[in-house]
Amino acid sequence: MKNNNKTHNVVMIVRNNVIHDSRVIREARVLQNLGFKITIIGMKEDKREKTVLELENVSVYLVRVWLKDLLPVNMLGWVFKYLE
Repeated sequence: MKNNNKTHNVVMIVRNNVIHDSRVIREARVLQNLGFKITIIGMKEDKREKTVLELENVSVYLVRVWLKDLLPVNMLGWVFKYLE
């Protein structure tokens, strides 16, 4: 028999620091209410930002993307879109 009570993990990757992205937070909350374990990976906007934080019971990891410093914003968006 299958165990239907198994928790599924969802990783959301965004191109911002998540903190002010109400759309992503809302989607994470909905998925969490459906029983999923949510992790969000976002970009650090500032070197001094925390790397790991908890946002409405969701684990958020902020990473520094070195390409962000080398490419103009529109080019960085194109690179990430290509990687999708």
